[in-house]
Amino acid sequence: MSDHLAWLDGEGYDTGDLTGDPAEVVGRWLAEHRHASPVPRPADDPRVYMVAGGDRVAVFDSADEADIMAVAMAAANLEPVTLPLTEAQWQQAHAVLRSQQPHITVTDARPNRAAGTS
Repeated sequence: MSDHLAWLDGEGYDTGDLTGDPAEVVGRWLAEHRHASPVPRPADDPRVYMVAGGDRVAVFDSADEADIMAVAMAAANLEPVTLPLTEAQWQQAHAVLRSQQPHITVTDARPNRAAGTS
């Protein structure tokens, strides 16, 4: 484990104030600094993240942006639901929304789309 601490020091991390069993120290450091890498998705399977709450639906191309909208909707007591969809699934859902629930406001917040609300 001391090799791990030496590696961290060599990478520029200050481990001088870390005390205790090296295995425990390294484990604690890794737990505090672990980040998940985004999972690449095939180009032919673009995702749309739909967030629905109350009389509003918003679509994003980022799960993080959809999560922010869901938090905002929850703060407004709208009980949001977030769904990852393929582009084809979103197109079908949008058509159903327009035909069966025309009063619902749909916002497409994806930057590669024409901005707007329908």
